[in-house]
Amino acid sequence: MIHEVLLLHAVLPPSSNNLHPAVRSSLVTKLSRFALLALALVTILSLYIYLYTPAFTPVAKAAANTTINFQARILTNTGALVPDGYYNVQFK
Repeated sequence: MIHEVLLLHAVLPPSSNNLHPAVRSSLVTKLSRFALLALALVTILSLYIYLYTPAFTPVAKAAANTTINFQARILTNTGALVPDGYYNVQFK
C-alpha cells in the first residue's frame, strides 16, 4: 500500500489529490501493471543483449597446423636431378 501511494505521488501531479478513491485505485493498478510490464521488458532485453552479443558468443578457432610444407630439389653429387621416386630426407 505504501509503495502504491509513493508511486502515485511520484507520477501524479499535486492537483490530483482530490480524485475519487476508485479512480485513484484504478490509476495505481494501471501504473503498477505498466511498471511490471516495463520491468519485464527491460529484463528480457537485457538477457538477450547479454547472451547474444559478440563479446559473449563462443568463437570457433582453427587448430594449429603441425606440418610444414617444404619443397626442394634433390640433386645428385654431380648436380643432376635425381629420378622420380620416394626418398627419405632428414633435416638436422
